[in-house]
Amino acid sequence: MKRALAAAPRLHHDETPVPVNGVTGYVYTARTDNLIWYGAHQTRSHAAVDGFDILPRFAGVLIRDDWHGYHKYSDPTRGGKVTQVQLCCARLLRDLKAVWESDPEHQAWAEQMRQTLKKARRTVDTAITQGAAGLSTTTSRSLRDLYLNTAQQGIDANTPGTAGRSHDAYKLAKRMRERVDQVLNFTLDFHVEWTNNPAEQAIRMAKLQAKISGVVRVWCGCGLRARRLRWPVRPSRAGSCRAPIRGGGWSRDRRRIPRPDEAGRSASGAKRAAGAPADSPTELRRLPGRRWAAAAR
Repeated sequence: MKRALAAAPRLHHDETPVPVNGVTGYVYTARTDNLIWYGAHQTRSHAAVDGFDILPRFAGVLIRDDWHGYHKYSDPTRGGKVTQVQLCCARLLRDLKAVWESDPEHQAWAEQMRQTLKKARRTVDTAITQGAAGLSTTTSRSLRDLYLNTAQQGIDANTPGTAGRSHDAYKLAKRMRERVDQVLNFTLDFHVEWTNNPAEQAIRMAKLQAKISGVVRVWCGCGLRARRLRWPVRPSRAGSCRAPIRGGGWSRDRRRIPRPDEAGRSASGAKRAAGAPADSPTELRRLPGRRWAAAAR
């Protein structure tokens, strides 16, 4: 799977912290249209990502957030092979909204930038609907100029020494100006998604499971082994579940399949404890307490 991911033309990548035995571990995911891979490590670092051996070999378009740990993989001077980057515009929209809501009057540029990104998305969608292979040079230049002008407004409004300035807003505006090519890449290549939502959706179930159980209890030797993590995940578009699940999970129609250690709490487990034959696990039905259990047809 890692070879297939590294050879893909476009790749989504994301990471998130999870509690593991009282400390913080990190779950990573890499995703294409039909493959989802998970990895885990004690740290959020180059050592972790290099050890997974996907991004160091990847030479396509990487859709990601702007965590500094990803930067070297698109920097040829540091051995990076990534040819292009698309920053997650959904993350940028959230950051811009937070800046604008903190001071709507002084940070009006942030809302204008949100509208600029949405306008770019609508423009691309219209072009795709009309069967165009790409935006015209004039349209692309117009969107880029509007973007850069708005980012400059944010910098000017928050330059050190300016009344009402925000340091966070200044950093965001400056970063967006510097990353203009990575933010607007989706306007040049219609095959590139403008958000990293596929990776975020794939990794969301890890956060949900940790939230429900309070902890992921899987430290093994020197690190966290992804193949032993037990949480349900969403199926990929191809309908298969590419995940480190051992017992339990989700069926293709998103119904929960109980783990072996849940048998004692299920109807089938109760029958086994009483010496009666268990139901055939060919169908799932809902039991009280919001649990799924195996049941006969």
